[in-house]
Amino acid sequence: MNFVLFTEKSVNECMKDLHERLQAKSRYNLDGWFEKNGRFSISVTTNVIGRFPRQTRLTATAAKEDGITVIRGFVPHGLPRERVLLVLGTVFALAVYMFLQGQVIIALGVLVGGGFLGVPLWGDYRNHDVLLAELEKTLKARPNPPKSSAGDKKAAIKKSSAKPVTSANKPLVAAKKPITASARPNAPKDGQKSAPSR
Repeated sequence: MNFVLFTEKSVNECMKDLHERLQAKSRYNLDGWFEKNGRFSISVTTNVIGRFPRQTRLTATAAKEDGITVIRGFVPHGLPRERVLLVLGTVFALAVYMFLQGQVIIALGVLVGGGFLGVPLWGDYRNHDVLLAELEKTLKARPNPPKSSAGDKKAAIKKSSAKPVTSANKPLVAAKKPITASARPNAPKDGQKSAPSR
């Protein structure tokens, strides 16, 4: 399963936090390694179907992209319990069919092999959730970019799309109305003669 996470931490801060997390003791003891260039790997081991241990490993790379640290990686996904039971049921039915055909040794091989197949499938399904949760918590990473960076990008796009003010798109100023006789002060009213000028 491929995944992408985003964090506001720098690559160096991510590697430092991963180192501290690998040294810490907790419910899930992680194992792994990291490099200064941002490549790293973490793994967790849990018991599956009784006491069968299953180790699942996550590998990824952290790199700076457009001011944000982007973590791209891969972790085995496995199958949920319902699908694992379906696979085991199919394997059991195939083993019974081979047994009825007289191929006892092959039937036993299919039965044993199919039983062990359920361990990595169910184990990876459980462990991949643990690894992703620990990675997100340690690096404060999320599946979506931080809101601040998204807002900065929108503001930059809006700013670049704004038209510069030029003489072509300046708003026109309304022309002044001509002064008429009725608008002049001391203008004679209708029916009255204007006073002779001195």
